[in-house]
Amino acid sequence: MLFSLSTTFASGILTSPPSTIQVGEFIRQQDPVEKPGKISVTVVRSVESESIKVTVYFPQDANSVKISLHNLLGREISVNPTTAADKGESLFQFDTRALSNGPYFVVVEALGQRITKKIMLTR
Repeated sequence: MLFSLSTTFASGILTSPPSTIQVGEFIRQQDPVEKPGKISVTVVRSVESESIKVTVYFPQDANSVKISLHNLLGREISVNPTTAADKGESLFQFDTRALSNGPYFVVVEALGQRITKKIMLTR
């Protein structure tokens, strides 16, 4: 009895009209276009100078910028003293010589956005 129910259900699916969604529309729904005012952040560790370099792209001038380094417990370890940034790319640097190995988080707060990037510090 269960088999006949499945067969009836499957035949109903086969007779349904084809979908009207175009392939391009489906892809746009899956990958939304980025907002034009979004900040982008790249974190790179420099082995030579034992530091973390944070490159931030600002789509417009930012009056209030806070870039901080946090440990795994969420405690703020270091804060970059910069309070403003111009439109375009800005480079920020954190010294990691006094830090132990393990996971850390770089937090960028500007233009009403908060972006967190996880890094793993190893020597």
